[in-house]
Amino acid sequence: VRRVFEAYDWDGSRSLDQAELRGLLTDLGLRARSQAEREHVRQVLRSVNALEVSFEDLVERIIPRVRYILAEVNRESLRELFAKADTDRSGDLMITELVGILRLMGTFPSQALVEEAVLEVVPDASGGLRTIDGELLLTRNIVNFEQFVHLAALLQERTEFAHSERARRITQVHELTPEQYARWNHDLVELYASFQRFCDQADALSVAHVTHVVHDASVLQSSTGLYNKLRGLLQHREGAAEGVLTFKQLLELLDPIRRQEQTASQEVFEAHCRNTGGLSLLGCQRALRDCVVMPKGETEGQEIEALIQEFDEDGSGEVDRDEFERLVQHVTERLRTLRREAERQRVFEHNWSEEKYREYRLAFITHAEGMSDSLSWARIGEAVEQINNRWPREEVTFTLSELSEPGQTVDILTFFDVMVAMEGYDDSLNIALRAGIEQEAAENLCKEWRRLKPSKEGLVPWRRIKRHVNTMQHFETEVGFTEFIALVTGTSANFAEASLTPAPMASRLRGLFQ
Repeated sequence: VRRVFEAYDWDGSRSLDQAELRGLLTDLGLRARSQAEREHVRQVLRSVNALEVSFEDLVERIIPRVRYILAEVNRESLRELFAKADTDRSGDLMITELVGILRLMGTFPSQALVEEAVLEVVPDASGGLRTIDGELLLTRNIVNFEQFVHLAALLQERTEFAHSERARRITQVHELTPEQYARWNHDLVELYASFQRFCDQADALSVAHVTHVVHDASVLQSSTGLYNKLRGLLQHREGAAEGVLTFKQLLELLDPIRRQEQTASQEVFEAHCRNTGGLSLLGCQRALRDCVVMPKGETEGQEIEALIQEFDEDGSGEVDRDEFERLVQHVTERLRTLRREAERQRVFEHNWSEEKYREYRLAFITHAEGMSDSLSWARIGEAVEQINNRWPREEVTFTLSELSEPGQTVDILTFFDVMVAMEGYDDSLNIALRAGIEQEAAENLCKEWRRLKPSKEGLVPWRRIKRHVNTMQHFETEVGFTEFIALVTGTSANFAEASLTPAPMASRLRGLFQ
């Protein structure tokens, strides 16, 4: 707290005015989001009854009261969220349920922050918080409602503070100017993470990957001309022949585009406010669309409405120009977070590691033409081949035909579904090979199994199979791939026999399942 206080104490007076105090509270993660929260925080600040606030007053009077208010003002809405998440009606939540509620509230804490906060607020859980292998136990009911109220406020505060601190460290290490920090502070953490993902050398980026970094980070407003702007800046950059950029040089390269965006947002504001000095909340939504900040779906639309309410700091029902400029940056950041979280939810469903998620995401990004958010079928095939060139292209095409219409482009979530299907093909192939079936015959068998359209659990209804297989065996409901192999091998020759060539096998299987 002292370090942040001193950063705001520009003149060394050992005190902060009201405007500096609001900025400090935001940097500490104590940001009022709703109108009710903002009004309560304003009352706390007014109660200080002083134009300047000392460090002692901040620590002893203001921060404790603001923390209490932010925890209590939303108690009833938190009670509703708690009850909805407590599906087993135990009166306690699992860590996964706690994190799910926080994500619905727009807070995305790291696992380390969650673990630290839970151990602090629920000390009795320390003994049973981990598995025998040391992994965090996410599915044990350990958080009651009062602890949940405390944890929700604590994790919101610490998540925002951790993000601010990360941005400050990046600024210091790379010796960014105050102007660069002010211009990029909302996006520094995400942009630097993408920069590191594509670095070919120690903290240096190949110019060939600049568009990939910008696309991956999503820190610039998407438009049809963005790719060409970047290519133009790279062509005219002095020293382009060197072929690499430091992070500071990357920011310098992108600065003109960010300045254009800020100028454009100001022009959009002026065009919509019609000399009234402010935009209505409805007017903000129209103006954001002109700034190429548009929701994808109902959830994002609701999030934008909530953020507009949040930025009406004085409760006037209008947003002024400075508020609107910050609103554009903040909405862009929040939508990026929501979209990345949607990806991570899909990753969680598929039980992928972080490394696999990054590998698949980067394959998508590097094959996106012109920094597009979707890939053609041909590009999908190239991306899949980059990941695993043993996967048959016809199987990729078959999967795409199940997930989209011919000629349609595919977004990254659908691309992830394609990868799941190809992993399923791999799993089936390995099972068949372990059963003694030769490679090409096993591949044909896997293709026919996939055309039976197994469920996500890898099962096919028995009634769908029994019409095609002459067997005395009977299954009550569903059949897995292992049982399928046994059924097929039991009604024909042994797949391992050398005399059974792949071509007749494919023909037999096609006849079997017509």
